Amino acid sequence: MLLFANTVKKLLFGLFVVACLSACPQITKDTQTEDMVNAFFQALETGDFHKAYDDLFNRMLSPLAPKASMQIKQQSAIGLKKGGEVIEYTLQQRNDISHNLIHLRYLLSQSVQPSIWDFYFYKPKDKWFLIKMTSSNELALLH
Repeated sequence: MLLFANTVKKLLFGLFVVACLSACPQITKDTQTEDMVNAFFQALETGDFHKAYDDLFNRMLSPLAPKASMQIKQQSAIGLKKGGEVIEYTLQQRNDISHNLIHLRYLLSQSVQPSIWDFYFYKPKDKWFLIKMTSSNELALLH
C-alpha cells in the first residue's frame, strides 16, 4: 500500500509540474534584429554593398533620401575595402534598453583591421525598425 501511495504521489507531482510548465508563457529571446544584422553582414561578405544596405535601409522608420543612401554606401565601400577581406562578424553586446528599443554591437573582423558596428532598433508596435547605425575602427569602443 505504501509503495502504491508513493507512486501516486510521484505521478501527481509530475502532472502538476507539466501543468505548470504548459500554463506558463514561454519566454523567448526576440532575435529578429540580430537576424537583420546577420543578413546585412552576409551580404557584405559577398561584396554586395548595395543589397546589404538596401535591405537594411528598407527597415528604417524614416527612409533615407536617395542621395544620403548612396553616400553612405560609397563611404562604407571605401572603408570596408581598406579593412580587407571580411573574416567574420560577431555579436559583442546586446542591450535590451526596453521592450521596444535594442542596441546591438558587432565586431567585424577583417584581414587588415577590425571595426565596431552599432545598430539601434525600435519597435513602436509589432515590427522592428533600424533607427541608427554607426561604424568605427576605434577599438576603445569595446570597453
